[in-house]
Amino acid sequence: MVLKKGFFFTIDSIIGAGIITLGILLLYTFYIVEPSYSSLDYTSHDLINSLSTLRVGEVNNTYVDELISSGEITNTGNTILEQIGEFWALDKIDKAGNLTKEFTNDFVDTNLCFGFYIEGEKIYSRNNSQNGISMTSKKMISGIQRNRTREGFSARAVATKVKKNTTDVFMINPTGSCHGPGNTVDLTKKFYINSSDITKATLFLTIHWGISATPSNDFDLNENNLEVGEPWLYTQEKNSTHIGFDVVDITNDITSGWNKLEIMLKVQSDDHAHLHPGSKIVVEYESTGKFVPSKIVKKRLYFDNVLSKGSNNLNKASGAWSVLPVFVPKGIIIKNATLHIVGKDLDNNLGIPEEVPEKGNVQLYLNDGKIEILNVTGTLNKTYELKNNLTNGTNVVSVYLNCYPDSFFGKDNTILYSDPENDPNGSSYVEIEYEIIDPQKLKYGKIDISLVESFNGSMSNNKSHTKDFGDYDVIESFIQVAQLDSDTVSVIANDQQVFETPRPLATPSSIYIDSDHLVEGENIFNVSDSCNDCYILNETTLQYYVLIPSLVGYGQIFDSEEDAIADAEERLNLLLGNYVQATQMDREVNHVGGVPSLWGPIIAEVRVWH
Repeated sequence: MVLKKGFFFTIDSIIGAGIITLGILLLYTFYIVEPSYSSLDYTSHDLINSLSTLRVGEVNNTYVDELISSGEITNTGNTILEQIGEFWALDKIDKAGNLTKEFTNDFVDTNLCFGFYIEGEKIYSRNNSQNGISMTSKKMISGIQRNRTREGFSARAVATKVKKNTTDVFMINPTGSCHGPGNTVDLTKKFYINSSDITKATLFLTIHWGISATPSNDFDLNENNLEVGEPWLYTQEKNSTHIGFDVVDITNDITSGWNKLEIMLKVQSDDHAHLHPGSKIVVEYESTGKFVPSKIVKKRLYFDNVLSKGSNNLNKASGAWSVLPVFVPKGIIIKNATLHIVGKDLDNNLGIPEEVPEKGNVQLYLNDGKIEILNVTGTLNKTYELKNNLTNGTNVVSVYLNCYPDSFFGKDNTILYSDPENDPNGSSYVEIEYEIIDPQKLKYGKIDISLVESFNGSMSNNKSHTKDFGDYDVIESFIQVAQLDSDTVSVIANDQQVFETPRPLATPSSIYIDSDHLVEGENIFNVSDSCNDCYILNETTLQYYVLIPSLVGYGQIFDSEEDAIADAEERLNLLLGNYVQATQMDREVNHVGGVPSLWGPIIAEVRVWH
């Protein structure tokens, strides 16, 4: 029993001693490891914090001075960490490593190993073996990206001079002439083209003449004979009278500056010759200039000259009539609007027939309202105020001298006088002046382009055309109705009626559509006539004026001024499209630097280990 008790005492002692020894060992281990972790952690944090606060310009370091003098360092306000990041971004890994070495080696205990990394890529390391315990500290560096400088350039461009491809439409409004067998009429239209680079010019004419099936007509443009109606593109016979419509290429006959179109209609067996809606000259050309909006707009619209030739024979009558549209946009205040009418060789020798509703050999109308009815012998030269009677949209001024179609009562010649080239103030015209009060209509920094397109489909009565203007900023548009016979024309834009012929023979060749009637996306235009066989031709056109921006703002940020400018020029040329070419640009470059969010961020990392 004594032996047994002694045995158990010995075992207990051994177990107890082992526990004590293990406890001592664990305490010793904890004593050694805990300080090691803390030391590595403090070192990694202190190191990366020092690099992120110490600035290049604050240090006294020979290597840094060399980098500054050689131009490798351009911003002494950078922290050491930012400068290391810049060298990394520019793929100058050797300089990034040397700069790291300069500011770490002497500050880290020689017993410790460490490495510096950016985005996981090693920049510098002292002792590559990493067998012991390691600690890591990280910092974000904003405004840095691989293969990018920390500073950049952005540019914008402005087209200060441009060439533009545009299309002008010179309207030849319905005009009436002589009446009766053997009488003739000379119609003269003068128009000005401000360009020497004419791409294409086309004449559209609709002529309605009397019983003679083959009238002897002459058509001259700048004294060059034109082949109109040889043969007619469309013809129509109506009540023994004849209507012809033709389209003629006049590109080689037109010129820069003033042009003169002469239409001479001859040999009437009966009735009178006149032009219907659709007569016009369409000119495509290249010009210079930009859209310069003004609050005050002043326009003068000229009548075409009409010389209606009668004779002393009382059975042969002359007379002249014409219509002229006046376009009034919305969002304006009319300051002045006048009609100046000049008639010559007026004579009422034949007397006014009973079927004429108003007695007077001069009859003037605005829309369906009377301006004045009077009797004049010799010369008429009067000015009328129209300001208070104009409405938004298309207004029509109708002038009848020695006639009221279809009645003619002038004995000799009758002249509706107009010569805008040589006698602009003495001609017949309508002048309108207005102030734009709608700020949406005053758009600056733009280039205006006129575009023209024909209606689709076949000729019909009640004809529609659909147009999606896309991204274009359309400031105004016109429907130029082309017809054979014509009575009462109605034009609808997007279910809104914008025009209806106000009185007989008073449909102009161009009808105004304000931008307020247009919508985003598809626009639908509908044209119809009240008479069943008054067709709308395919040659009916939509003319619209669009504004194209002449500048682009600051774009993306590039490493060099040259790349930023090239980007701005490319963006501007793309914006100008096919219709405008910038012949002179102003460019502005903005230097972008010190912007934390410019690039990045990237992650810099310090690893410390035994």
